[in-house]
Amino acid sequence: MPKFSLRAEHFITPIKLILPGIIVSLVGASAVFFIFNNPDKNKAKQTYASWNVIREYEAAYLKSSEEAICLSDPFDQIQFQKDLTHYLGVLIDNLEDLKNEALIDMRLKAFLNLKIARYTDAKRITDAFLDSVIKLNRALELSPNNQHIMDEARDLQINFATEKDHIETRDTNELKRLTLALNKDHIKYTDSFLLDLPRLQTEAEIQKNFVGRWYFPEAKAIIDFKKDKTGTWEELGQTFNIQWTMDEKTVTIRLENEVYNFLVVEATPSKLSAFWKERNFVLIGCRKSLPDK
Repeated sequence: MPKFSLRAEHFITPIKLILPGIIVSLVGASAVFFIFNNPDKNKAKQTYASWNVIREYEAAYLKSSEEAICLSDPFDQIQFQKDLTHYLGVLIDNLEDLKNEALIDMRLKAFLNLKIARYTDAKRITDAFLDSVIKLNRALELSPNNQHIMDEARDLQINFATEKDHIETRDTNELKRLTLALNKDHIKYTDSFLLDLPRLQTEAEIQKNFVGRWYFPEAKAIIDFKKDKTGTWEELGQTFNIQWTMDEKTVTIRLENEVYNFLVVEATPSKLSAFWKERNFVLIGCRKSLPDK
């Protein structure tokens, strides 16, 4: 018996010492596993990463669409149409691919669905609008003073702008709601989900970027707005001196006996968008050079 007892004690003691060590190791390993594999944190991080990719894709589309009109010389409306709708198609495909990310929050997928619907509708109406514009421009080349064609072109552009504005703003409240929900659930692990909403530039922002030399491809004109409220208008090989003033966002140009008024919608360091009131037409200008110091 004593011999048996000694043998039992010899084996039992090490087991008693080992088991607490195993339990402690398992508890520690579980904590480490949770720290590095926290499902909530992983979902938040992946959702936020996908969110930033969405913003990157949208920024790339805006840059590409701007280059489509400003880097083509001479301006080719048919090529512009192909480029613009191509970029929209690429953006839509890229956003569709993001929906396949396994770990992202379902609300980001809902956000993506709204964005995809927006860009799909924008692509559809842009295709139709540019097709019609090209046909009308060809008709005007054959009949430059045809008032019916000019009225049709004006109405076409107004309707396109109205429908485009509706598409860009119709889902704003739902996009805001989804963004707030994502922030509420994931801000513990990520930076803020910031929603880039369309907004009108302030008068100060427009004035900051307005002065300079601009090329308007569709009008085939170059207009130089100088700081001293003078400038030049170059068109069809001729150069005319102009005077200009800005009242809020409306620029008035005096060219010989003509007076033109432009409502400036946007002025960035590289692009100028303005509604020509007398012609009922939106012009896109591309920066040719910065103003003189």
